[in-house]
Amino acid sequence: MRRLLAMIRGSERGQVLPVVLVALLLGSVSIVPVLSHAGTALKSARMHEANMRGAYAADAGVEQVMWSLVEGVQFPSQIAGGVNGMSVNLTATTMGIHTVYLGELIPANEHYSYIGIAGDVVWDAGAQKYKYVSTVSWQDGSTTIHIAGIGARLPDGYTYATGSAAGVSGNLDTGEPVLQLDSYGHQLVSWNFDTPYPTVTENNPTRTQTFYIEGSGEPVGDYSFAVTNREDVGQIGEITGLMYRVTSSASDASGRVTAMVTADLILLADTVRIVNWQITN
Repeated sequence: MRRLLAMIRGSERGQVLPVVLVALLLGSVSIVPVLSHAGTALKSARMHEANMRGAYAADAGVEQVMWSLVEGVQFPSQIAGGVNGMSVNLTATTMGIHTVYLGELIPANEHYSYIGIAGDVVWDAGAQKYKYVSTVSWQDGSTTIHIAGIGARLPDGYTYATGSAAGVSGNLDTGEPVLQLDSYGHQLVSWNFDTPYPTVTENNPTRTQTFYIEGSGEPVGDYSFAVTNREDVGQIGEITGLMYRVTSSASDASGRVTAMVTADLILLADTVRIVNWQITN
């Protein structure tokens, strides 16, 4: 019996070799795509890191231009020494006088300096609310300027307090405003007038619209705007000034552009307002 089993089983020497060969074959088939995937992931991570460093470098370029505009000095075409190990190239194109009106950026009428518009936010302890005052002021030019509308973009996180324009002495309009949202989700309030339009003149140079706002946090990010008869001024906003379109591009050692920032800036006296900011990787 033992002899029969030995004859059936035969010798076991070399039986593990086919198993090893099969394992090597399977390993060679799977290792290549695994290594390829790992290599791709590593390259992607390096590129993502370079793009992030490039975005910060390009941001720094726009900041350089903003500082130069405020200080009244010429900005360089390239940041000396680079940023984050990358070269940063800068260009700026003047786009003419623009104004922000009703949430939109528009070219200003040539008579934009005929009136001024300002918005002030003050705490009213009696009402336990912030009071918003939009003021239109006559500057020069036409003897009489007819006001067709006035409004404001409210501070971040704030909304119009219903009924708060009613009963305010001297208001252009004591009714409720038109409420809408701008593209960033902030509330816009506006009052539109029919004939006979309210006016500002050299002898009666200011008109106001006062109301209250509700919300929380520091009231920032607001601006006022107005519209007059188109032959007078047209649309005018508190943010009105010479607009610059700035392009800042960051390139690595190979010359590849890793990030580019395009920003629209409006210079207001010694302040720069950012009205558009776009990052491209």
